[in-house]
Amino acid sequence: MKIAIDISPIVYGTGVSVYTDNLVENLLKIDEDNNYRLFFSSLRRKLDKKAWKKKNSQIVTSKIPPTLADFFWNKLHLLPIE
Repeated sequence: MKIAIDISPIVYGTGVSVYTDNLVENLLKIDEDNNYRLFFSSLRRKLDKKAWKKKNSQIVTSKIPPTLADFFWNKLHLLPIE
């Protein structure tokens, strides 16, 4: 199964980012059957998660700010999911 997770909040250091970080890290440890596509979008911040680079995961980064990506994808339906 292909599973997509938006990991954009991970760089902010909030409760949601800690939860997302732990969720993805542990899913990748215990689940080798499914394929994970991890979406990260930020204009200024960078993601450094070398531990997440496994054979069943792919990190997709974008320079579009998350609020703008949300508007294009959820409101206008212009951006494809991948």
